[in-house]
Amino acid sequence: MNHRRSRSARLEKRAKEFRRLHQERRRLWLEKIHAPFVEIEEPFIRGYERFFILTDEAQERSDAPEISEALSFFQNHQCCRHGFFRRGSPGPRKGGWRKGEVAPHQLKRPRLADLEKAKFPRHLGRYIHHASLDLSRAIPPRRYLTHYQFFRKVSFAHSKFLKSHVQPYLVTHLPLHDPALEARLDSLDKILNQSGHQGEASKAIYQKHWHWNHRPLYEKSIREDFRQQLHEANSDPSIKSAVSPRFFISLVIIVY
Repeated sequence: MNHRRSRSARLEKRAKEFRRLHQERRRLWLEKIHAPFVEIEEPFIRGYERFFILTDEAQERSDAPEISEALSFFQNHQCCRHGFFRRGSPGPRKGGWRKGEVAPHQLKRPRLADLEKAKFPRHLGRYIHHASLDLSRAIPPRRYLTHYQFFRKVSFAHSKFLKSHVQPYLVTHLPLHDPALEARLDSLDKILNQSGHQGEASKAIYQKHWHWNHRPLYEKSIREDFRQQLHEANSDPSIKSAVSPRFFISLVIIVY
């Protein structure tokens, strides 16, 4: 009995240690992804970026600044490491997205509610298209719109003024690199993910809050049936000698 208790205490101590290491790894990982960006001495090119700009004719218009302001709410930047900007590699596709694919370049289609949240200028309503509203003068206030109109997607009305532009993606800032943090994360990954401790660490981390409500339904039904039969046997002494075999099966499971 003492040997069983000491083994249980030893396993619980190891489980606490695995949970502590898991919390430390999560804390360090959050520090890594939220590290501040610092300016680098020599900027470098990492692939290419693609977005929309005004055509030469649109730039000569008197309302070119307003078109650019409206375009900023529909702009869709895309990045590609090699600058191909195409879907997949040549040849037939087998289905699904392949690694490194870039979708066709197109403007975003936000909802009118999204533009309202982003504080889209109301006087620029003539540059967007709504299927059931005339926005040539201005966007009407929210109280004059139905729920369907307010949450319907809108599009940029003057796509003829736009053209696609591709330029090198210049990297000028990078996250702050901490060698000590990286080394500690690598050591924690080796401890928690190595084959000898992986199963034990997973149980300690993800099965800590295992509760009665998480048990299978058939186990719940057996125990509930046991409690009902036990209540009947205690309340009526005449049926104690006529308890079904399922009562004893449930008793063995509960005791175990």
